Amino acid sequence: MDASSREPTPDLDRWGYQPTASPPPPLSTPAARRRSRRLGRRSWLALAAMVVVAAGVTAGLALSGGNSSAPPADAVRAYLDDLAAGNAAGALAQGTAVPDTTLLTAAVLAKQRALARISAITVGATERSDGQTSVSASYRFGNRTVRAAFPVSRHGSRWLLTQTAYPIDVSALDGVPEPSLFGLPISGKSVVYVFPGPLSWGSTNRYFTVTDRSSNFATSPADTPTVTLRATLNTAGTRAVEAAITSFVRSCSASKRLAPLGCPQSNADEGAVDGSVHWSAPKTSGLKVTAPDPQTPTTLSVTGQLTWHCTYAVHGSSHRATDDNVPAAIDGTVDLTAQHPKLTLAPTS
Repeated sequence: MDASSREPTPDLDRWGYQPTASPPPPLSTPAARRRSRRLGRRSWLALAAMVVVAAGVTAGLALSGGNSSAPPADAVRAYLDDLAAGNAAGALAQGTAVPDTTLLTAAVLAKQRALARISAITVGATERSDGQTSVSASYRFGNRTVRAAFPVSRHGSRWLLTQTAYPIDVSALDGVPEPSLFGLPISGKSVVYVFPGPLSWGSTNRYFTVTDRSSNFATSPADTPTVTLRATLNTAGTRAVEAAITSFVRSCSASKRLAPLGCPQSNADEGAVDGSVHWSAPKTSGLKVTAPDPQTPTTLSVTGQLTWHCTYAVHGSSHRATDDNVPAAIDGTVDLTAQHPKLTLAPTS
């Protein structure tokens, strides 16, 4: 068959295809054998290096594996450091869950740190006794030197403090109107949780000031300090009560009736003309204001006696009569939860 009658050969090079042919067997020369031995040694060395590196990686994983954990002392150190720095979330993360975190915030912790700060922290030994583990630590809390033990327990691969905050029973704060802690209302709560440190008690009622007569505060979560609160009527409260009494007396004095409705005074002269009376407001300095019921401390009792003065017309006479001694007992209350407190007399039987 001549060349002109052959079928065309495809241009395989255009597709990146290179036809291969079986190479001839290599010549077994001394030089070739030496090159083969050198290549073999290099391959074994490379393989050995890979094995060493792989072993190193495996060893590293074993040293930092999931079953290892930081020592218990690290959790205590982190907790105290976080409290000292004002990191509430960080401090909570070093312990088991707390039922209520309303007062365990950075804002509240900042107020505590403004009153007393933690410093000079030294974390001591870890002790194990009767299946319990604790870490000792010493530090300054404000002007106090503290030495405390922090119980810890293992949770998975971590050591956690068993307590990062302590509970306060606020269910029996009798005599404290609308109590608050760090400005947050706690009325209706039975227990609140706080970090160690000074507490700032108060009332959400603007007419009262609340003070803690005890000077102690918790210096560790295990402390249970005594709280002795006292609520007193502040300047705004005193003025509100005085204004309520004054407004009441003026309103009763403005009446022309012999016995004004809702007022304590009355004119008993049978000849007096009803609607002709001019009452004069009495002095109120003799009235007594007290808080008789601890269950309702915002309801104040007002008691005492007022002496009224009046003039009035008399039937059949062109002259007005005068009575300078009209005694009237006061028995009422002022509700300081109202937007505009008023004096209200108790019902008469």
